[in-house]
Amino acid sequence: MGRRPGSFLHRTGQKKRSCRDCGYLEIGFLEALGHEYVEGICLRCGMNKANESLRYTLNPDSESYSVSGMGTCTDKDVVIPSTYLGKPVTGIGSWAFNNRMSMTSVKIPDSVTSIGEGAFHNCQSLTEITIPDGVTGIASWTFDGCKALTDVTIGKSVTRIEQHAFHACKKLTDIRFSEGVTGISSRAFSDCTGLASITVEEGNSTLHSSGNCLIETSSKTLLLGCKNSVIPTDGSVTSIAELAFNGCISLNSITVPNSVTSIGYQAFGGCNGLTSITLPFVGAAQEGSEHTHFGYIFGAKTPEENSSTVPASLKTVAITEETTIGYHAFYGCNELTNITVADSVTEISLGAFSGCYRLTNMTLPFVGAAKDSRENTHFGYIFGAKTPETNNSAVPSLKTVVITGETSIGDQAFYLCSGIKSITPPHTLTSIGSGAFQGCISLTSITIPDGVIGIGSRAFNGCTGLESITLPDSVTSIGSGAFEYCTGLREIILPCSVETIGKAALSGCSSLESITVDNRNPVYFSTGNCIIEKSTKLLVAGCKASRIPDDGSVIGIDRLAFYACNSLTDMTIPKGITGIGTGAFQDCTGLVRVTISDSVTSIGASSFRGCTKLTNILIPDSVTDIGYRAFEGCTELTKITLPFAGAKKDDNANTHFGYIFGASNSGANASCVPASLKTVTITGGASIGGYAFRDCIGLTSILISNSITSIGVSAFENCKSLTGINIPDGVTSIGSCAFESCSSLEYVTLPKSLTAIAPVCSMAVPS
Repeated sequence: MGRRPGSFLHRTGQKKRSCRDCGYLEIGFLEALGHEYVEGICLRCGMNKANESLRYTLNPDSESYSVSGMGTCTDKDVVIPSTYLGKPVTGIGSWAFNNRMSMTSVKIPDSVTSIGEGAFHNCQSLTEITIPDGVTGIASWTFDGCKALTDVTIGKSVTRIEQHAFHACKKLTDIRFSEGVTGISSRAFSDCTGLASITVEEGNSTLHSSGNCLIETSSKTLLLGCKNSVIPTDGSVTSIAELAFNGCISLNSITVPNSVTSIGYQAFGGCNGLTSITLPFVGAAQEGSEHTHFGYIFGAKTPEENSSTVPASLKTVAITEETTIGYHAFYGCNELTNITVADSVTEISLGAFSGCYRLTNMTLPFVGAAKDSRENTHFGYIFGAKTPETNNSAVPSLKTVVITGETSIGDQAFYLCSGIKSITPPHTLTSIGSGAFQGCISLTSITIPDGVIGIGSRAFNGCTGLESITLPDSVTSIGSGAFEYCTGLREIILPCSVETIGKAALSGCSSLESITVDNRNPVYFSTGNCIIEKSTKLLVAGCKASRIPDDGSVIGIDRLAFYACNSLTDMTIPKGITGIGTGAFQDCTGLVRVTISDSVTSIGASSFRGCTKLTNILIPDSVTDIGYRAFEGCTELTKITLPFAGAKKDDNANTHFGYIFGASNSGANASCVPASLKTVTITGGASIGGYAFRDCIGLTSILISNSITSIGVSAFENCKSLTGINIPDGVTSIGSCAFESCSSLEYVTLPKSLTAIAPVCSMAVPS
């Protein structure tokens, strides 16, 4: 009779009887006796109770078993026995405990030497595990998804940990590697979001730890990091492996030292809590030609994927040792607010920062495409602006810009960068180009460093928010219109070094009320809030608070000296002044009164052009010429007194009245002479030229000087509002059609001196 071993313990057995003579066979059955456990050990067979319902598989050597599954076991705390059916349990098979989500702990005996792929995959309640010293490797996916696992002790015999072995073990906080571990896959601990401590036992010849970083000693490669990692700066790390920090959502800030020359793909992927990162370069490698976009280390395969892979939490980036920032390097990184680029960078490609729409603070070594370049020197170039005119549409919401290593800021560098509030130039700066900051309407302050020699024309034109500016003693020249229309500027002090001041340098500074020149300046001096050139005695710039001195120190007002000073309300031009330059008071829209002394002989072109609030002008007899358009646009002017009509006293050219209002010929009088003007008084001159007042349709009264001896043809033709006129004694001739079409004319008083008169009009006029 025979039986199957152990059948009487846990399953039904059988017995056989056979006759040796005839061969008759009889089969019977034996009921299973079952195990009899005392303190977890069966008295009948010696089996550990833990293995009662686990599933086992006989290993190929037939000398040992591996656990291949849970079988019917429902225990939460599983104990794997060291033996099964009298043979050692040496392995845990692949996917043996896969998806056993209720299992909280497992005790692995020292007899186990291998753990198969995915053995504990997705055991989401498993909290701790000790890997025996006999295990030599941890296969792929072994503990993948064990999100409750907090502590792992890795045995001394483990030499390699394969990819995803501990993937997504989100509560794992500490990893301790024995001295025997020699290899770790790049994805072994990916997405271990709670990992805080990484240590390697002393004596490991392949790996070591420093600053909670796992480092391969020979290659100087950082294999694994965590939320508390501080990458060593002693040169022991030269590269960072793929996925090294992958999924470290609690990593807040990291500095990659300059010793690092390459960073693997997705090394910082999924670091969704990262707010600040310092890198020696952008992309995969220092001075690399491929994968030069910022998002590469976060998992972006192309610059277009930057926006979807760079963490939205990341606000601050510093680049410390790069030479070139490539095309679209930071394209679409629209959550970044602060970027610092090191002085080592010598070139930044077109559109490198395109789409960084929330960027507010930026530090750069230069402005434009390259250091000390003469092309593409405008700030918007690195944001995709091909010309300075498109700076404003390309530059994002930047508020603060710091330039650290430039010698010059080129023409139109920040032209129309309307959102920038503060710009800090480098201490190495020597020149500021034309229109460099023109139209920076939000700029409130700027300090020009000592060493700057020249400020270009229109450099700060239209910087309406600029309230103060300090000019160093190194500045020798200030270009024309340099601070024009800086309507918020209240005070300016010019140093002793200034040798030249361009025209309209302070024009349109409507809030300016204090102008001072250092008294050591050999070229200029200031008095009464006026800047005066010593050699020429010309007043070159003034403001709303200016009072022109009458002590003889000023003999002329330079062109554009008060241009667009629209807060100026009252001006007295004192004795001693002989000339008023071109555009001297042009567009002084607040000027209500002007008093011109009888020392003035010349009033320049456009000198009072656009003074819309002037109502009455008295030009003294000392004036011998009045420039073209001198009073053009004086739209509220009602009365004017002047020594002659036209351009010059007793000159045959441009004798028409409208010349000083912008009429190129008498035919344009009607459109150029202000409609508001009603009364004209001529106080000097020998004649009123032909067509002088033709088509001055708004004039109601014209008073003629006793010095006049002749009135030219059509002199008052079509003065439709003129009601009467007295021709003074001394006039000897009146030209033909002198009063033609003067439809409102009621009387003309003719003098006895008149010797020749042509038909003056086609209708009867009382005389």
